[in-house]
Amino acid sequence: RQEEHGYQALVYNLNGQLVAGISRKDSRDKDVELVVRNWKSPWPVDMDQWLHVTLGVKTLPEKTVITSQISGVGDDGRPFTSPLLTAEDASPQRLMQGPAPAFALYAGDNNAGVQVRNLVIRDKHGKVVVDGNTARRAMGIENTAEVANAALDALPQAKLVKMESRLQPGERPDLNSFFPMEIIASEKEQAELLAKHAEAVLLFPEDRTRPIVMPDFIPQKWALEGPQDTFKGTCQPSEYYCWQIGVFAAREEVRQLSITYSDLKNTKGKVIAAKEFTCFNIEGTDHLGRAFTKDFTLGKGLVRPLWIGMMTPDDAEGEYAGNVTIKINGVVEKTIPFRLKVEGPKISHHGDDEPWRHSRLRWLNSTRGLEDDVLPPPFTPVKRDGPSLAILGRDLRAGPLGLPEKITVGRSDVLASPARLDVLGSDGRPLAFEPTGRKVEKETPSRVIETVDSASGDVRASVRAETWFDGAVNYDITLQSRRDAAFQDVGVAIPMRKELAKYFVGFSNRGDRRPASWRWKWDRRYNDNAAWLGGVEAGIGVKLLGETDYWDPAGLHWDEHRRWINDGQGGAALDENGDAVVLRVFTGETRLKADEPLRLRLRLYVTPFKPLRPDHWNLRFFGNIVHYHHSLPQNPYINYPFMTIDALKTSFDEIKARGLRGMTVYYTLREISNIAPELFALRSLGQEVVRSTGALVYGTSGWSIQGEGGGHPWLREHLVAGYSPCWQQTLPTGAVDAAVGTNGDGRLMNYYIEGLAWLQKKLGYVGVYLDGIGYDRIGMMRLARTLGAGGGDYYLPFHTGDDYKNPWSEFHAAPTANYLEHLPYVTQLMWGECFWYDGPEGYWMSQLAGLPFGVDNQFYPVPGPDYPFRVMLYASSENVGQSAQDIRAFWDRWGINEHTRTLGYWDSACPVKTNAPDVFASVYTNPGKALICIGSWAKTAVPVTLAIDWKSLGMDPATVRVTVPDIGGVQKPRENLDLARPIP
Repeated sequence: RQEEHGYQALVYNLNGQLVAGISRKDSRDKDVELVVRNWKSPWPVDMDQWLHVTLGVKTLPEKTVITSQISGVGDDGRPFTSPLLTAEDASPQRLMQGPAPAFALYAGDNNAGVQVRNLVIRDKHGKVVVDGNTARRAMGIENTAEVANAALDALPQAKLVKMESRLQPGERPDLNSFFPMEIIASEKEQAELLAKHAEAVLLFPEDRTRPIVMPDFIPQKWALEGPQDTFKGTCQPSEYYCWQIGVFAAREEVRQLSITYSDLKNTKGKVIAAKEFTCFNIEGTDHLGRAFTKDFTLGKGLVRPLWIGMMTPDDAEGEYAGNVTIKINGVVEKTIPFRLKVEGPKISHHGDDEPWRHSRLRWLNSTRGLEDDVLPPPFTPVKRDGPSLAILGRDLRAGPLGLPEKITVGRSDVLASPARLDVLGSDGRPLAFEPTGRKVEKETPSRVIETVDSASGDVRASVRAETWFDGAVNYDITLQSRRDAAFQDVGVAIPMRKELAKYFVGFSNRGDRRPASWRWKWDRRYNDNAAWLGGVEAGIGVKLLGETDYWDPAGLHWDEHRRWINDGQGGAALDENGDAVVLRVFTGETRLKADEPLRLRLRLYVTPFKPLRPDHWNLRFFGNIVHYHHSLPQNPYINYPFMTIDALKTSFDEIKARGLRGMTVYYTLREISNIAPELFALRSLGQEVVRSTGALVYGTSGWSIQGEGGGHPWLREHLVAGYSPCWQQTLPTGAVDAAVGTNGDGRLMNYYIEGLAWLQKKLGYVGVYLDGIGYDRIGMMRLARTLGAGGGDYYLPFHTGDDYKNPWSEFHAAPTANYLEHLPYVTQLMWGECFWYDGPEGYWMSQLAGLPFGVDNQFYPVPGPDYPFRVMLYASSENVGQSAQDIRAFWDRWGINEHTRTLGYWDSACPVKTNAPDVFASVYTNPGKALICIGSWAKTAVPVTLAIDWKSLGMDPATVRVTVPDIGGVQKPRENLDLARPIP
């Protein structure tokens, strides 16, 4: 449609660098002049070859501007030099905003007002093509923008021969199109529009098929057509219908905006009630189920859509009429007549099966998975008996001040003495608090909330405890004084029985056998505000919370924790004290003004969260469980598995026909693919969903935290700004899946959960593979509730790398401590990638085994050494590589199954011990036979002697035959092994 609309055209090399481009001019005045063809170079990237083949020598004028260097002096007087323009410099909207390199490639009145002095543009051979100083003197023009425009206008230009689509097989047909919503109105066109319409703010109703994209320009379509007096839409019965109203702050900023709706009525008297309407940009339901409203503001000259949705009744028919009224800045009102034609058959799933309809935007306000009376398996309801609470496998009893005085896991008492609220007065002596009140605020199957008030002289304390069915307890502690007060310290002390406190990880400890003492202070560089202490039998975790709940794997929100941090005085300490190991968190010296509250929040975890699944032996990722990672044909788009549901369904049916256990799809929340039709609507919500900065990205070369903009050319050209690029993947079709970073603690969590429920509806049972976790424990709980809703069983494997330290980053975030809040709901770990596989046994137990938390780890040592015997110590195998296949095949031959009893080396009941301090043995028993696995952390090869309690095994050593079984490439067989002799 070049004759009618014109285009901006850009040419990139295979590295994504911009090498040529010419802007459209007002097509009524001058033709667009550039050749662009869809072609892939068969050679290594070379600018001459690329341009020669792409543009064609015949059509390239001799002086076409192909920049290799731009230099000049900017507004701030600082010189700049650009060795080669990047796509970010030259995306259409970015150029129109006026970076210095704009003059190299773009001419036209949209560049006016850019202030760059001494502009010099050279071609690829280094020859000066435009010299701003010379042009200014020669033409007598003072405005640099005018100089550049005039100089570039004088250059010969190529004639547009044709434009070919960049569409790749399987892509959305409209994905790469700029038409019509990204064709920028010229200044002349915009001026003509404003001359016809005197309103300070103009409103443009738009259909859902034309998402409003550009925040800083109006599309040419609006300039030529003007605001429409009436909006007309079409949908089907039972459809959730969405549409937009574009707000253009033409002459003044928008400081306040509100919307009201009338009922919609048809000629037969049927009504669609006004209460069915919602505007996602100004109201909604957050990820915790709380209703909220938000301000809608807009700077002068900017554009922002209002996305509106409404549910159409099942029996709706005919044409409905009503009004939408928008009040701006408390004064201006504009009423838009709304006509909706409802026709055709009732649509399934309210239109969710067809993403272009945008009906899934209603998922943003879902509360699925927040039901307090629904517990995912294997958890049981919280049972209260006075101050005592019983949860799965554990009991907690609150003391007189609200902190736990007794914790029992199985038959083990965990605490050496009651947990303490330590408040030291200015003289260093602890304040003695006396209880003044106790109240149970809430009691449901999922949680019990109880508040205990106490006082010590002028100082009052309140401890609010929220105990969850999974073993997490949130403590909200508030101190206040009637007078100004000074405290040497404020903290919480947790004394654990020494014999149970075997391992320690977190608070910047990478994980190992517990040290005799440990000290930790807050550090802005590290995301390490959690720790765990204990063993497989029992343990306690602690996380120091901010003033509000948030989850951000990219780092701490420093100001949220300011009361704990206390100008660097806060921290944690671990010390032995007789038969106890005391973990204490504290603020350091603190002063309070009269009646000023000091609020401190922390969370305790009582582990293990659940028993180990007996069938974990038969949950074999890359074995009887088939995984569809993003980029595969069945699931090509990262975190958006909705476009290829038919292919996933076919694959799932084939898996069931083969008798396999099930399948998983890659579906998480760190980023979202650019294929999503709702992407522009989601970005219109601001930072709530799409992150503009700080996205944590894992790529082929490591982790990085991305800033605003950049990434794949599609993102640069269509989103331009207001996003942070994430994973980028070339698909088998040749198309590129380019994702943007998202927030896990916004309404996208609601969308995500509804998306999972939709997958369950379409596919039946499906597992979800988590590659990192981008949301908090409530989000994880919702995920498990949704997965478990269709029956008892669900599969939720979790993969991550070692965020403590790896070749490209160092967060000091030991995964087991960092992800404690998520582990109750994980069915299997797949931890690998840069873990410390050569670390000590204590590291393996605290970081890799998973067993202290009630979950096994199918080790994923990529990259990493192959340690199959160490892995087998923890009732597991690796899930990649030859050793995984060999060991799993051996399990099947030996008969290991859900009835096999595990007696690990950490268990006092283990009937086999070694004589070497760094060599350990675990035992697996079936009736009449036992399997002994020996794993070593010795620095050199050592002979090992086994001490076996034959009575515990129920065997007679005189009749036992001992063999070393054949495990393929892992181990060669040996018959009749003599255990009286050392094993080499």
